[in-house]
Amino acid sequence: MIQNKILPNLISNKGIIHLYHCTTHIIYQGVSMTKTLLLSSLVAFTVAITTSADTYLVQKKHTGEFKMMGQTVPAKDEQSVMWSSGDKMCLNPDKDTVSIIRLDKKVLWVIYKKNKKYSELNLDSLAAMADNVNNEMAKMPGMGKMMNVSATVTPATETKQIGKWNCTKYLISSTMPMTTIETISWNSTDITIDYGTYAKMTNFASAMMPGFGEMTKEFQKIKGFPVYSESVTTMMGKEIKSTEELIEISDKAAPAGMYDIPSGFKKSKK
Repeated sequence: MIQNKILPNLISNKGIIHLYHCTTHIIYQGVSMTKTLLLSSLVAFTVAITTSADTYLVQKKHTGEFKMMGQTVPAKDEQSVMWSSGDKMCLNPDKDTVSIIRLDKKVLWVIYKKNKKYSELNLDSLAAMADNVNNEMAKMPGMGKMMNVSATVTPATETKQIGKWNCTKYLISSTMPMTTIETISWNSTDITIDYGTYAKMTNFASAMMPGFGEMTKEFQKIKGFPVYSESVTTMMGKEIKSTEELIEISDKAAPAGMYDIPSGFKKSKK
């Protein structure tokens, strides 16, 4: 049974996972890579953290071709892999750039395999820095409202089986700075999740993006884990179509050292 770590029943069996889909779209807005990576990783971290074993999660995503600022971005297919255990998470360990979150140490490590280096970001410091930036942005005329995020969730009655999971349909409208996202999400309660760790994640993500806390309340309407979704992101008048699909989610032992800096890697000075 797939469950999050920590048992405070702050938000149990609710579909907050859709936030992952929203945060990954931020990259198209030119937001700093660090903020994008951290937000998407932190929200992904609430997806599948087990109480007793490591959780292995595989998703695939397709993004259609789109044009932005005179440039054509070709269609892209990618697969993401995530391992998690307790307050530790490793994202895409099979790729050249690997992200590791350690809540026990309050750090985010970004591992660069090619040059055997890593960068380290303190989560508390990063949250404080983001808070300062948000406060300064809010002082600028019109910017405070633009920085907010919001969402509306409409549960549907339609159901169908996708793979081995029985799913229910949800219509999700999300608004971000200069961006709207319309999503059809098929979620399954066959995959049991406990969202205790979400308490920690909400506090941090709320500091990173104004309105995030209110957004999470809306997503409490969603029950179950997202198995398949179709999204249309509209930004600067351009549409970006994408799909995400759950391939595997299971409990099994992670390879040794999955949540640690590899031996011989040096800390980047930048």
